[in-house]
Amino acid sequence: MKSNSRYMLLSLGLFFLFFVFPLESPSVHSNATTLVLTLLAASGIFLARILVVCSGKEDPVGIEPAVLVAAVSWKLPLPIYPLAFFFTFAGSLINLIRVEQGTGFSKALFHASLFTALLRLGALLYQLFMELLNSNSAAVCYTAMASTAIVITFFRVLSARLTGTRTGSFRRNLAKSVTFNTFVMLHAVPGALTAMNSSSGTTFMTNAGLGLFAILFIQAVSLRVNRSEHERTAELDTVLNLQALFKKLFTAKTPMDVLTNLCQSISDAWQCRTAASWKGLKYYHGEAWNTEGAVYCSHPQGLTVWVDTFMSTVPRYLKSFVNRTVPVLCGLEAEKSVKQTSWESMETMVSLLEANHSEFAGFSRRVAKTAWQLSSALNKNEWFMDCARLSGLIHIMNLTDLDGSDTGFENMSLPDITLQALKFQHEHWGGTGPEGLKEEEIPLEARILSVSIAWEKALKSGLEVAVRDLKMRAGTLYDPCLVEILLELKG
Repeated sequence: MKSNSRYMLLSLGLFFLFFVFPLESPSVHSNATTLVLTLLAASGIFLARILVVCSGKEDPVGIEPAVLVAAVSWKLPLPIYPLAFFFTFAGSLINLIRVEQGTGFSKALFHASLFTALLRLGALLYQLFMELLNSNSAAVCYTAMASTAIVITFFRVLSARLTGTRTGSFRRNLAKSVTFNTFVMLHAVPGALTAMNSSSGTTFMTNAGLGLFAILFIQAVSLRVNRSEHERTAELDTVLNLQALFKKLFTAKTPMDVLTNLCQSISDAWQCRTAASWKGLKYYHGEAWNTEGAVYCSHPQGLTVWVDTFMSTVPRYLKSFVNRTVPVLCGLEAEKSVKQTSWESMETMVSLLEANHSEFAGFSRRVAKTAWQLSSALNKNEWFMDCARLSGLIHIMNLTDLDGSDTGFENMSLPDITLQALKFQHEHWGGTGPEGLKEEEIPLEARILSVSIAWEKALKSGLEVAVRDLKMRAGTLYDPCLVEILLELKG
């Protein structure tokens, strides 16, 4: 199910859940006091939503539960719920536009529905706890508020976890959020006591407003104190991972290796999900995720990188990660093009040689392909596979050249693996070859070439004949393991 559909269904479920609980209007305040406190509570919820995005992944809920419980303790009338819905929706929408550079309507709708439902749940729980404790003392009031905050915090952290809004340890996030919210809840106690004792509107509004302001102020100061240290640490991690990426890129052999190293370095730097695409290739670090609406950086050459975080170092360094990676990808692409051109030139040269001998037409290219397939099945590296392919392509030159004379390879500049294959291709597994080498004494590359030549020769008489011929000679002329692998490949 797409994320938008999931959020819409969850919002619908929360909407119906809201009406499961009985609705009542407990307000005993004057109209003016009620209006001011309702707007104050809605504004506090809005600011709590704005502040939570600044806390990053270390704090999944901020002071949202404390603000909700403070509003609940004021015993506000029913209009608080639509106002809470609207202000939560507005705050969530601003956060999503800022963080994800997209509107995120369905996600904002889910947050608004969740907060309204939690506000209603908090009102019921707070009333229940107060009735159970049956006292109007400050200690009892705080106990009821803290107990309500713990329940709301649990559901808020759980929702953040289930929707993938935040990562990390659920237990750690819950413990941290509960501790912080129950602590700042102390500042909301005077407002709650005033509401219970039906004090004057001015006193009530003053106590409630100061309590809410204190909660928001503590969160803002805490974020400000931690932000500089967090940014310095994050920037240092980013620079170190950027330097590490520079070294990793030079060991990459394929574009997919490059994308893997790039996403790994970015994920290590910012502790986030990452994805990258390059000309038809797409790589996700970890599990695949929806990159729609995520922060991204795109290069004109075709590289695009997505991250699901909005840390302060992202705008400054994401482009640096991309710019360092593009030249390596372009270099690999150019190398691949040159390599392909070289192979085509070599095959053309061999084709010219085979043109004078119809019995060899296309034979060397088929042997080269079989040798390459065998090497790949053995999980050999790219260099070995290319050398095996080259030995299959030019082995025909050992039989004849253009004027029909024998041609040796001693004076040719060839890789050692290719030379070994060509030199010992006539050795037999049972030790009856020219040099008397047997079994593992024969170089692997020579055994691969020998089996590949035998297969392509026998294949001229038909598939059944080729299979029977290789099985019959396995263990005497040819490596039995290679014969078995080859027959599986050719199926």
